[in-house]
Amino acid sequence: MVTAPNLPLGTLPYRPVDADNHYYETRDAFTRYIDPAFADRTFQVHTDPDGVDRMSIDHRPYVFSPAKFDRTNPPGSLLESLRDPANCASFNAMVKARIAEVGVHGGSTSTPPHCDFRTVEYTTGDHMVGKGKWESTRGLGLAFGYNAAEATDDYMTGPQLLDLYREVTAGGGNLLINVGPRADASIPDVQRAPLLALGAALRA
Repeated sequence: MVTAPNLPLGTLPYRPVDADNHYYETRDAFTRYIDPAFADRTFQVHTDPDGVDRMSIDHRPYVFSPAKFDRTNPPGSLLESLRDPANCASFNAMVKARIAEVGVHGGSTSTPPHCDFRTVEYTTGDHMVGKGKWESTRGLGLAFGYNAAEATDDYMTGPQLLDLYREVTAGGGNLLINVGPRADASIPDVQRAPLLALGAALRA
């Protein structure tokens, strides 16, 4: 965090690091609510005259990966597509063929050299049981963060979260649930309810 508003532009005392490269956000996600004193220095997207999106931080080019705002699907779009039986069958066939070709983890049968836990997303991790330490992670909805446009029906209920917890832990795994606060740091009721229900069940 920059704590000196009078620091000249272009002289941040550190290199910004993007740890995950998920471009689910809108183009103004980083500038919409930021303190105006820092607005010129945060992550921004500019479109060149040739129509190519360019990213910058503190007026310096950000070149870790190319901009993909025009090609990345929004959170939940895959699941929405898979509600169509034909799309679901095609997707499952593709996944099974890939697993048959290279295995579940790209053909690797050993733990990577720099890890302690293997992690699966949005699944119970049945294929990880008995293969070392692992965890299953997901958001309470279809995205890891808060999405104001997400339908209430897309969020887990208390019983669903409890069932997931029991299934994952029964297989020796940890369950990591991502909670996405609003911009004011409050937790939406649709996320609080299943968390409170899980907490009550664990305390009983």
